[in-house]
Amino acid sequence: MGEDNDHPKVYYTIPADGEAVCGYCDLKFRRATEDMHDKSEDKQDEVERTEDIRQKSKYARTLLSYVFLSLLRGK
Repeated sequence: MGEDNDHPKVYYTIPADGEAVCGYCDLKFRRATEDMHDKSEDKQDEVERTEDIRQKSKYARTLLSYVFLSLLRGK
């Protein structure tokens, strides 16, 4: 656990308007704001759209390959 896997798993209660500091590695943890949450959702939507485009692109390349091979074979 920890940044370099050099300390045990720990749990912290983070105050609504504050932060918690890891007693092992001094990492600071803060609660996400609503603005951060909205950006995270936007990023997830973008990732899903990108993945959808990649899948469609892969399908189109496969289809074109089959068409091209069919033309080469004269079928």
